[in-house]
Amino acid sequence: MKRSAPMNRGRGFKRPERERVPQPVYKLARPCSAAVISTTATPVLKLNPVRSEPYRRLVAALPCIRCGIEQLSQHAHGNYGKGMALKTCDLYSFPLCADQPGRVGCHTGHDQGALLPREIRREVEAEWARRTLLGIVAEGKLPAGLSVPVWAEAS
Repeated sequence: MKRSAPMNRGRGFKRPERERVPQPVYKLARPCSAAVISTTATPVLKLNPVRSEPYRRLVAALPCIRCGIEQLSQHAHGNYGKGMALKTCDLYSFPLCADQPGRVGCHTGHDQGALLPREIRREVEAEWARRTLLGIVAEGKLPAGLSVPVWAEAS
């Protein structure tokens, strides 16, 4: 069978234009007001995080700070103050053991939040980082160009 004329693709398939009214995503229980931006606000300066490969290697060479296993440690960053695709300062870190066949390591457990509740973990991370840093300083192995931050000297 042969067509005598091509198909009409003009206006026949086009949807009719209609006026679109924006719909609210959800209904508000009560009216809200917009935030007022202050002109007196000052930006908060953020410190650049320290990045030091020699320091990370020193931390990884230490035994696990949680279970004491030697020669399986990894440099573990604290989970406080980081964001998506951002790590905390290398000085705010501590050694935790890696996974082994049949055993989940402390590093994985810590990152997944399985070792400690969040509130306690924040305090423990700070203490572990302080002890790690001060231990490296006491051995005289702190890499050149790094200094002990104020948070580590306190206590």
